[in-house]
Amino acid sequence: MNKISIKARLLFLTAIPLVAICILSAIILIRVFEQKSSLETTQERILEVESLAKAIHYMQIERGLSVGHAASGGKSKRCDSSYTREG
Repeated sequence: MNKISIKARLLFLTAIPLVAICILSAIILIRVFEQKSSLETTQERILEVESLAKAIHYMQIERGLSVGHAASGGKSKRCDSSYTREG
């Protein structure tokens, strides 16, 4: 009959699924680390965009005040430069 012992057969039967599990786990870990890296890059870009949006917002406020000052012929008190830098 078969000369392979029961111990060897059981070891063989358990080794194959363990190898498959290890390979699949490695693939999943690689994907998780790639997603983490992508999310970190996205977070950095979002912070940059928020800073730029805030700067643009204050520039638009200052532009509006300048237009108001020019339209009033220099009589508008809202055109004080300290007003534009409060935020």
